[in-house]
Parts: sequence; C-alpha cells; structure tokens
Amino acid sequence: MKKLKHILLPVLCAAATFLASCAADSSLTSVSGGYVLIDGEKTVPEYVMELDGEKLGFDRYRYLFLNTADAMTEGIEDEKLAAFWTDENAASLKKQVETYAANEHAILKYAAEKGIKLNDAEQKEVDSFVESVIDTNGMDQFSKSLNTLYLTKPLYRSLQEEERLFQKLYDHLFGEGGELALTEDGYKEYYLANYLRAVQIKVDFEVGENRENCPETLKKAQEIRDEAAAGDFENTARARNAVLTGKTDPAGFSFSENDVASEFWQAASLLKEGEISQPVVTDQGVHVIKRLAPDESDMASRRDEILWGKTLADGSFTGGVYPELFEKFYTDLGKQYLDKIVYNPQIEAYLKPGLVF
Repeated sequence: MKKLKHILLPVLCAAATFLASCAADSSLTSVSGGYVLIDGEKTVPEYVMELDGEKLGFDRYRYLFLNTADAMTEGIEDEKLAAFWTDENAASLKKQVETYAANEHAILKYAAEKGIKLNDAEQKEVDSFVESVIDTNGMDQFSKSLNTLYLTKPLYRSLQEEERLFQKLYDHLFGEGGELALTEDGYKEYYLANYLRAVQIKVDFEVGENRENCPETLKKAQEIRDEAAAGDFENTARARNAVLTGKTDPAGFSFSENDVASEFWQAASLLKEGEISQPVVTDQGVHVIKRLAPDESDMASRRDEILWGKTLADGSFTGGVYPELFEKFYTDLGKQYLDKIVYNPQIEAYLKPGLVF
C-alpha cells in the first residue's frame, strides 16, 4: 500500500527523518516537557482537557499548541509577535489545537472499534526504531532535537506508534476491498468527472506584450483559431507553429483542474468533444484549445497516482483521491467530539502564547 503522511500535525517534518531535516541549532533548547506559567510559577498540570471522558496530557497538548503557534507566526519578526497574538488569533490557535486533538481521539477510537492495533512484533519495531535514532544521533543531540520540536521521548515514541497504526487503518479503508476504496466503475466515474483531454496551439506573447496587454498576440491567435476551425487543427498547428514559435501536442494530453491555469481549465471544460475554443489568455501565452475524447490508456496508467498521490522530485507529496478522502473521513469523525471537550478549569485561562512553554 502507499505510504501515508502523518495526518495530525502537518507542520512537522516526517517523524522518521526529523533529526536530520528539522532539528534546530543545538544551542536552541527548551525545558523538557515544558510548563504552564501560572501567576509567575511554573506548573505542569496533570491534564489539559477531557475528550469524551478521556484525558489529554499536557505533553501532547503542548506539542500541538506550540507547533501550531509556530506555524501561525512563521515569518513574523520576534518583536511583532506580541502584537500578533490578538484575542482573535489566540482563539483561532485554541480552536485549531482542539480540532487536532479531536481528530486524533476520533481516529484512535475508530481504529480500536475496528480491532486495528499493533501486534507485539510491530511494537518491538517501534522500540527498535526509536533506539536506532538515538544510537545514530547520540542521546544529547536526540534530547535537544526533541526539545526544539516540543517533544518528550515518550511522546515521540507514541507518535511513531500512531503513525504505524494510522497506516494500518489507511490500508484497511482503502486497500483491496477496503471500506472506502473505489471500485473500477467508481474510479472511472471520478476520472471522467475530474480529468479532461485536449490538444492546444499555444501562441507565445509578442515582444513587449503580456497577459494584460497583448493585442498582436490575440490577433495572431484568432487567425490560427479561425484557420483551425475551418480546416484541420493539427495541420494548422504544424503549418503555423514555426512562424509563431508556439507549442502543440497533436496527441493531446489529459489534465485535471490543478494541472493547468484556471482560465485554461474553464475554457476546456465548456467545450464539447471536437470543439475548438476562442483564444484563451493565461500567464504562459494565448491558447487555442480543442477538446478530445477521454484517453482510456491514460485513465488506466495513472490510476495509482490519481488515487494514492505521488512524491515529487523535490520530495514534496502531491495528494491523491485517497489522502483527501481520508482527511475528510477523520475530520468528520473528529467533529462529533469538539463539543465534548471539557478543559481543566485550573489552567484553561493560562493556555495562551507566552504562558505555555
């Protein structure tokens, strides 16, 4: 099955490689486990909130709270942070953390109800992985790296365990015969609803022109469009392309809304098969588009990529249908617990940026 990215706190790097790619300078350390500052005194509460009767410990809350706060303030200069934390932004931070906590609680509860858990061998794999990270980096660097990411060793281990558990649940839902896996007919329906196929002639902007002001480019594109509509699209492209230094792909190409400029998608989606658009202006030039029938071979060859997503050359991940469905699945599950959150009344008023460390 395809690898699932960690779902609860995407602002963090992947847990398996965080020491190499996320660890801050070794001089940046914080108090292990952290605390809440209450009337000038450092306090480590027993718990922060209860979700559906289950207590959420301070170490996990702090991890969610401080990383979410860092994500919200990324790029803001230190001297401007105090002004950033208005009542509105502080309330948004609190709500985001509640959502993360509710999603986590919901998905763990669902997994338990389905009998999905790690066996003894998988638990030992988690322990071995954590120890290998410590051996590779040394305990001192490991501890400093945990502190910069607001983690404790037990919480780090717990997150490793959850990552594997979520993968098992993901496979359960979307693997062969999974509860939420698309059938062949379901996939075909999705593809036809979200992918178009077309061929285009692209006319590059004339010197000095751009999308805001391109009368000469539009004039040439209109001539090409009229010629193509009256004759043969592909022959017109070949005949005029060298003169206009435009680009064409006679075989056509398949694309989704996210693959092309919004203007290109809108124009193509309004065409019937075989129809040719009027000139369409994008940042890349002026396009004359001919919509084609769906490509069955493309539909088949891109099935895994479309359903599961893929990792790009730069290491980033572009989502597929299943990651999106999974996010909706656990988000919908989590919503039912948001109104069941009850805070520890002794510390709720102190759960603000600057008071949680």
